[in-house]
Amino acid sequence: MCFIMDSTLDRKKPPMDPSAAYDLLVAGVQDWDLTGDCVPCELLLSGETAFPVLVNPQGQVLITASQYGKGQIVVVAQEGYLGKPKMAHFLQNAVSWLSIFPPSSVGGVHTT
Repeated sequence: MCFIMDSTLDRKKPPMDPSAAYDLLVAGVQDWDLTGDCVPCELLLSGETAFPVLVNPQGQVLITASQYGKGQIVVVAQEGYLGKPKMAHFLQNAVSWLSIFPPSSVGGVHTT
């Protein structure tokens, strides 16, 4: 199961700089602490603008982000990670990044 947050934009925006986007997404995040019973799905990066935000020691991408259509997208490999207290700061960063070019709307999708 994955959790996807995305944004859609009403106007054309400049191309995303993956390095700057990564810096915004992880700003102030000290420790991810994604231990526990959660079993992440396999996230495969696809497209020129996709980049990993978090990779575990086994090389599995746990969080990814990308420009997607007219907006941006952040994908988390397991919705159980969202309830972790140390994820709160990252989630605030993700919503801020997704809504960086107003007018935009941010939504979440839970897939199974």
